[in-house]
Amino acid sequence: MYFKDFDNYSYGTYYGPDRIIPLDEVKTIGWLENGHDYPKGVVDEQTLYYLRELIVTQRAAEISYRGYHYCDFCERQSSNLDEHPKVKLGSQERSLGCAEFWLPSLTAPGTFYSAPNLIYHYIVDHGYRPPDEFLEAVYRFPFNLQWSASSTRQQLVEKHRQRIRDEEQNK
Repeated sequence: MYFKDFDNYSYGTYYGPDRIIPLDEVKTIGWLENGHDYPKGVVDEQTLYYLRELIVTQRAAEISYRGYHYCDFCERQSSNLDEHPKVKLGSQERSLGCAEFWLPSLTAPGTFYSAPNLIYHYIVDHGYRPPDEFLEAVYRFPFNLQWSASSTRQQLVEKHRQRIRDEEQNK
């Protein structure tokens, strides 16, 4: 699944069978796919550590999905989960490609970033360099924050569905 960095989030946000609702409050980061260029560069070790912690401990508000997305840049040998990219933090390990996580923006209140947890693999193994403001949000994420990405996502989708219903009724 490919989205440019800072696209409005629209992954699975349906209004009816053939209409997708983009959530302008949520910006996509790191939704890469083979055949699309992406920025490359170095991410400092401290930020990578915090990113590992967010992914492995699932402290960032996570939305899990059924099944796995495989890295389009790597040659896939099989569907064996043992060959799936993983991230480790101490004795904990997490498979990548099965979830996304959301972070609140530090520069725009009420705005969130959505990134696949495979972003760690993209950074470490494929040289992807996420935007600075996303990396700053990772670095400064308040680990004691208690909130639910799933609930926030559902509220935003419902808000936009209601807006569309209101617009349709006022035609």
